[in-house]
Amino acid sequence: MNIKFISRSNNNDLWNKVLDQSKFFSVFYENFMIDYQIEYQKFYKKFYVDDSKIIFFNNQAVAVWPITFINSKKIIDSFGQPILPPQFISSVSKKIRKEIIINCFEYISNFCRNNKVKNWYSQDNFPNTPNLSDWHICAAKTQADFKISYEIYCNLSLKLEDIKSCFRRRYKNIINNSIKVFDVGIVDSKSRNKEIYWDAFKKLHLKLAKKETKSEKSWQLLYESLKDNKSFLVYSTLKKTDVIIGGGLFLFSRHQCNYGIGVYDFDNYEETGSRASLGHIVQYKAIEEMKRRNFLWYYIGNRPFNKILNKSLKKLEDIANFKEGFSTDLLPHYLIKHSIVKNVK
Repeated sequence: MNIKFISRSNNNDLWNKVLDQSKFFSVFYENFMIDYQIEYQKFYKKFYVDDSKIIFFNNQAVAVWPITFINSKKIIDSFGQPILPPQFISSVSKKIRKEIIINCFEYISNFCRNNKVKNWYSQDNFPNTPNLSDWHICAAKTQADFKISYEIYCNLSLKLEDIKSCFRRRYKNIINNSIKVFDVGIVDSKSRNKEIYWDAFKKLHLKLAKKETKSEKSWQLLYESLKDNKSFLVYSTLKKTDVIIGGGLFLFSRHQCNYGIGVYDFDNYEETGSRASLGHIVQYKAIEEMKRRNFLWYYIGNRPFNKILNKSLKKLEDIANFKEGFSTDLLPHYLIKHSIVKNVK
């Protein structure tokens, strides 16, 4: 079969054309997200080289594949995550998908052999189908090792009332009380004064984090996603004020929305009492906006189940527990450990 790879670099428009022909894909395949993740990692001294590929079959672009590497550390992954599977256009046959995946396995195996790396890791991305993905099946045929984790989702194809019925019971009262205390607004690509709202959100994040958590270029890339209609910002103020005290940035592809950054001034939260919550009202208004935009799924985050909790794990557990209260589905997610000495037959 005539399969070839070309670089994403300088071919962003072609990358987008492939995604436009895909049936379902997450935000992690978007050009802006790849650029952002690579820049974000630089702040933490992880200098990734973008090796993302557009994959051709018989001279037709049929898939995109976000991969990166750190040559000095002999690491190959998808900007700090286990390697994402290639994203195919919807018209590609199962036979061709399998052959391309085998080529992808060999591409990474060659990197590992050349750098004396014994194993590599990938993930089985949520496919919006009850069937196992082709990537999963091909990996299983190599006798790869699978480890299961869990992800929190909200099914946006449901009616809003049905989604609300899945919320944790006490959340409904908290949301109703929060509506009385806070005003909530949406900022997107069409909003006036979006730069003013963005600057306030950014300053609040810095104030509450008490340190820089990302580079100025990372912030600029996120702002560009807002201007380019790849994200929206939900902000909250106390009623009769114009001071932003909470908000969330939500990043999206054509099909799926992700919870990106949340920032909440808990000093103001405590002043309003425990019956109202910045976090709850921002999540609820974001889900309303996602429904208005006809997204299929809201990916809220990971759901760890930690038996032994130190302080940092307890915080992650609490955050996940909060997110789970807005979910309709808890779905399996697979981490796959590949050995380079085994081949697909």
